[in-house]
Amino acid sequence: MSWIQTALIGLLIVDSISAQSCPFRAAFSLIDDLTVPTSIFAQFPDPQLNYYKDELGFTTAEAERVRENAIQHFSAQFGLDFSNIEPEDGPRNRRFLGNATLENVKVPFNTTLVSNHWINNGNTRSRCFSVGSGYFQVTFNGTDTLRGVYGGEDGRPVDVGDFMVYGYFIIYGACAQQPIEIQFQSNIPTRILPVEGWIVQELRLFNRQLGMGRSQSVFKNRVSSTDPTMTVMESQHVMSFP
Repeated sequence: MSWIQTALIGLLIVDSISAQSCPFRAAFSLIDDLTVPTSIFAQFPDPQLNYYKDELGFTTAEAERVRENAIQHFSAQFGLDFSNIEPEDGPRNRRFLGNATLENVKVPFNTTLVSNHWINNGNTRSRCFSVGSGYFQVTFNGTDTLRGVYGGEDGRPVDVGDFMVYGYFIIYGACAQQPIEIQFQSNIPTRILPVEGWIVQELRLFNRQLGMGRSQSVFKNRVSSTDPTMTVMESQHVMSFP
């Protein structure tokens, strides 16, 4: 047997083993390079929870349950208890706890999920699906200390620009029967890299069919160099379900 034949057999064996032992049930990416009017960010607040009712098809009671689950998560994971705080007397329905603010938002544009089988069969054709998202977020207007599961008794610091989220992705068009829902939540704060300005995020995911998973992302928003009224949004999100 020649060395070429031996190498080929070895390659086939390694390839077969690696293909059979892949630890992920599913993995896919959300990739975007969008330019949007900066004014669109004023459309983010969703105080009436319309995203859950209109896009996810939740009843009013189910949408309120998402709010309750988000509040419970931020309390248990980060020690930020908004449960006994009345919303502001204003249109955005925000709640304030020291330097922390809780608010519900709906992203007023869709991102893109990309599916490609080139690694399997050499086909470079990609299928793309629109992805919507809405979530409760906690932001900070000053320094704060997080406790709970994340921070422990000693606490860990957060500052302006850091934030946490709890909400849902919805993938349109991938399933003929209904859109695919993926619940997500921050178990660590999302932070901005101090020099490059990239935002680094890790989320825990849940889907009824795939179970628990995670998302790791980097994204950046910057003013367009050709039009100061536009914002360029670059993002890459990798979702995986072991």
